[in-house]
Amino acid sequence: MDGSIPAEIEHLVGLEYIGLGNNSLTGPFPASFAALGSLEFIDFRYNKLSGSIPAYLGDFSQLAVLGLSQNQLTGELPTSLGSLRLRTLAIDDNLLEGEMGAVAFMKDLEYLYAGSNNFRGPIDNGLLADLAHLIEVDLSNNSFVADTIPPALFMHPRLQVLDLHDNQINGTFPSFIPNNHAIKFLSLRGNSVSSSIPSLIGNLQALTHLDLESNSLTGTFPGSDLAPLTKLKYLFLGKNPMKRGPIPNELQDLKALKELSLHSLSLSGTIPVWLENFSGLKLLDLRVNSLDGPVPINFANLPELEYLLLNDNLLDGGVPASLEDHSQLKVVSLHHNTIYGEATGVCDSKSSFDLLTTDCESIECPCCPTCCRDEHCFEEDLGVALENGAADWEKTFIRSDYGFSPSLLNEF
Repeated sequence: MDGSIPAEIEHLVGLEYIGLGNNSLTGPFPASFAALGSLEFIDFRYNKLSGSIPAYLGDFSQLAVLGLSQNQLTGELPTSLGSLRLRTLAIDDNLLEGEMGAVAFMKDLEYLYAGSNNFRGPIDNGLLADLAHLIEVDLSNNSFVADTIPPALFMHPRLQVLDLHDNQINGTFPSFIPNNHAIKFLSLRGNSVSSSIPSLIGNLQALTHLDLESNSLTGTFPGSDLAPLTKLKYLFLGKNPMKRGPIPNELQDLKALKELSLHSLSLSGTIPVWLENFSGLKLLDLRVNSLDGPVPINFANLPELEYLLLNDNLLDGGVPASLEDHSQLKVVSLHHNTIYGEATGVCDSKSSFDLLTTDCESIECPCCPTCCRDEHCFEEDLGVALENGAADWEKTFIRSDYGFSPSLLNEF
């Protein structure tokens, strides 16, 4: 459906539920919409609505679900919404700005999606600390700041998802993290968190996704502290100025891993052979480190592997023969090492590569891109190949459908 919301909707004064998501509705909320004070459920997600969120929605005392994701809404979040007993607030992917003080008063809130806007202000104990019913929180791609990541965020009894990636958080982890069996997804990617990873990170025992990539994390690689996180499927720690050292052997306990990215971490020493025990591994990213020696992994033990990124290290020895019969590989980057030999068998294998990069002086590779000898060899090719495979990555969480289910209303 396209067009605007008709003014005649004001005659549906007994309306409790309206779901018009996934259409092409345009224009602002009509003033006549204010007559629908009995509404409990509004879902206008994935349209093209413009204008501001009307303050009169704060008078809809029964409203539990407000879904306005992915529109073209502007302005600030009305303070009047703080009086509502909302269970779900979805305002992500709009053009909203300002602070979100009204959220602090939504004591019944369970699902908060406000990512990809222009919101600002501190993430502190005044914003989310008292919202004890939170289950999923996405404040990513905004301009929130924090001097210390609030400890209260790790004390919520039901919070499973905390996504704060790509904000302006330049503080530190809290010194104390309590035992927590609820939180599964934690992303602080693309901030400037400047402390070391706390020794008590292992208390977040339910974690399946931990993404701390592209921060300013310091200290040594906390292998023993991460070892208790045996449910981890996704671990991204790359692009942090941590101290030089080897890949900790304690990580071998994380056998549920599907994606492991440790690139640009100043890693040294050899690639541990125990990585081949991660039979479900889909991505192994060890590029731009100082790893040396031959590649010891028998890739036949990693049947799910699709992305193998080893470029820009000090690796030597021959091209691993076990790559030849690997049928799932999409991207393999071996360039800027001293690996030698032939990749002809790899090119002739069953693999349908999106990209295979090697150093042309030392490896015979008939299916590799044109030889490139400068410092940024294959950088663009690799970036494009990884971007084309973006749908394969698990950087985001899958939202709970229950937050937009009419059955949620029956709990009142």
